Amino acid sequence: MNEQLSTDSLAILLLCTSLAIPSAQETNDKPLTPSEWEKLSQQLITRQLRPKSFFEIPSGRWAETIGLPSAQITRIEFLLSRSGQLSIELNRLSNLGIWITTRAEKDYPSKLKKRLGQKCPLVLFGSGNRDLLFSPTTAVAVAGSRDVDEKGIRFAEMLGHRCAKEGLLLVSGGARGIDSIAQNAALQNDGLVISILSEGLEATIRRKEIRNQLLAGKLLLLSALPPKTPFKSYNAMARNKYIYGLSDYSVIVSSSLKGGTWSGATENLKYQWVPLFVRDGTHVPEGNQKLLSLGGIPVADAVLRMRQGTLLNWLQKNSNGPTATLSTISTHPSKIDVFDLIWPAIKSVLKTPHTEEELAQTLNVIEKQASLWLERALQNHSVIRLDSTNKYVDASLANAKQYSLFET
Repeated sequence: MNEQLSTDSLAILLLCTSLAIPSAQETNDKPLTPSEWEKLSQQLITRQLRPKSFFEIPSGRWAETIGLPSAQITRIEFLLSRSGQLSIELNRLSNLGIWITTRAEKDYPSKLKKRLGQKCPLVLFGSGNRDLLFSPTTAVAVAGSRDVDEKGIRFAEMLGHRCAKEGLLLVSGGARGIDSIAQNAALQNDGLVISILSEGLEATIRRKEIRNQLLAGKLLLLSALPPKTPFKSYNAMARNKYIYGLSDYSVIVSSSLKGGTWSGATENLKYQWVPLFVRDGTHVPEGNQKLLSLGGIPVADAVLRMRQGTLLNWLQKNSNGPTATLSTISTHPSKIDVFDLIWPAIKSVLKTPHTEEELAQTLNVIEKQASLWLERALQNHSVIRLDSTNKYVDASLANAKQYSLFET
């Protein structure tokens, strides 16, 4: 099941995951963190190299060809030396029904890359109907608190049932409470579900009822964490963005003013990944009320009970109007930052790499001014500097290239 992974992906798994490190093994050479990998991948990109280049270029030349310090070379040598252990682990996972994809693979979900950019996970573990990742079916995310009242339970059940009835794909976090209620309602009515877990897959896929749904092709389980990883609340917080990233619409059933549901919903409002609908009505939680005031779109029980029209048409119709976001809501005027006014022009120019001098000439300003603007953009991570040419380019383009350059 994992036999088709590219050499680039194998390098990524060795460098950035603990798959090939026995859990009892103590080592100071930990896998690269996401920020460490991002920095290393930028070094590869600027030199027109790929992750698999570590297998092709002798380590004695890494300092010269990639610009790595000796300590990092030693660490990477150790991490890459575990290919035998990795092969054994990949075979074990395949026998369990767990497959893997990375940003270096063509079958990595493009929707995640486009929506989340650098926030999308480097590695995804999955089990179940892989085709659901590429289905043209409209996907509706559901999110809500673990502890919920009867009205919230009923709403989640109706939402899951309605999605199944209309052939909509339900995306959830699979957690206790709203997630599981909506997910089970969809599956019990022959619906399709993608469940993105905040822990590893191994424990979940061993449950009989889950196994049956996986075998039936109705359920796809995903996780950005190694299969044996136990539940941790901070992983749940990080996971929420992936739920929005794989969806076309989102529905908040019940939210407090803190916790994972609140964090994910406000992050979605900030970045405007997908329209955010929030359950409205009498006695809804305080978090729901606040999300509505921040720009969430109200949705009542009656929408899920309507006999005329479809839920999809209703979502489409009601998501077209202007909505407030966290970045636009303000009760008092703030100071104007001139850089924010000039940045769109700089961004347009830096669709292609430019030096400071070239940028200054294009914008008809002195080179010192262009240098100051580029320094500010670097601090904001809005541009990157290409070391080999000393030119600058829009970071969003560079990141997009980073996530696609390593594809086979």
